[in-house]
Amino acid sequence: MIYPELKTNRLTLRPVKASDQQQVFEGFSHPEVNKYFGITYSTFDDTAEQMNWYAKNAEEGTGYSWVVTNDAGDFMGVFSIYYIHPIHKRAEVGYWLMPDYWNQGIASEALQTLLIHAKTNLKLHRVAAEVEPENKTSIELLKKNGFERDGILRDMEFKHGKYIHLEIWSIILQ
Repeated sequence: MIYPELKTNRLTLRPVKASDQQQVFEGFSHPEVNKYFGITYSTFDDTAEQMNWYAKNAEEGTGYSWVVTNDAGDFMGVFSIYYIHPIHKRAEVGYWLMPDYWNQGIASEALQTLLIHAKTNLKLHRVAAEVEPENKTSIELLKKNGFERDGILRDMEFKHGKYIHLEIWSIILQ
């Protein structure tokens, strides 16, 4: 299992642990944070499903999730690499930050750290992200960090009573 703590000059990305459930619940139930998620949890107990997903992926080696913290140890959000395919050397990335930490370069710094880990330690060649076309902030983050738009996945998810498209963005790690 390649699941180390990752560090930058101002951030620590540490593996998600069971005691993070309250903060994960706060993120997945926050209307601004989950506006573009396909998943939301209305109760703390329901969030156990997400915590189990984090743990199962790590146990199976199919994905890893890190809590992003600052020097004070504040929980800022979660960044994940998942659906790892070792034969094809590809995976997907997903992420979220609490609103207090938006527009500070934190997401870009955390994403770059994950991409370095994906290339260096996980030996991945391609990393993709699925994004709702209306999620301009996430699309800008991906562009800024070298992702390119591959195309549109039409009617990919059913959300709020209707089907929605998702854009797929990817980066080739050279």
